[in-house]
Amino acid sequence: MDVHDLFAATLDDLRALCNNPLSTEYDALRTSALLRKLLLDASPLAQQVNRQARLPLIFEVSSLNVRHEAYQDDEPVFHWTSAEPFGLVPTLQLKWDAFLNYPIVRAFEYYYTVRNLIKVVAHVQGGVHRFEPEDEKEAALLRASESLTLNERSLLHIALFSVGRVTHRALAPLQGFGRA
Repeated sequence: MDVHDLFAATLDDLRALCNNPLSTEYDALRTSALLRKLLLDASPLAQQVNRQARLPLIFEVSSLNVRHEAYQDDEPVFHWTSAEPFGLVPTLQLKWDAFLNYPIVRAFEYYYTVRNLIKVVAHVQGGVHRFEPEDEKEAALLRASESLTLNERSLLHIALFSVGRVTHRALAPLQGFGRA
């Protein structure tokens, strides 16, 4: 399988997992592995494909993130927001690094970016590996996420699926590139 076929299959899997309203906890773990492969690996798959295409990769996200004043209070336990634009909330157009640094979750006194979220689900919860948390920040996110759910789904995983949908939309223009 060449890099273009691998990229296309990975993006198709990401779309299917993130758009399934009946997605499971295991689907979230699989999503984290796909996101890691596309965005975080030493040579991210999306960048390998884009070396030839040289397309501007823009991630459209909601301007309402967990650092927004609407989410600030004295004693937060857990705040999360969808990375996806919704309703009449203005959007931001982010490049690669800005997207990976987009704040999406707040647990206790810690803020977590898209990069942090993918890494914790992929490397601590078991999407790729299952290791102990590296530090108190990762441990705090796990403690908060284990008890906070919406319709029996982890809020952490709901946030991850939103990251997957934003990623799919940003990378979709690359999917047909390099094909005859």
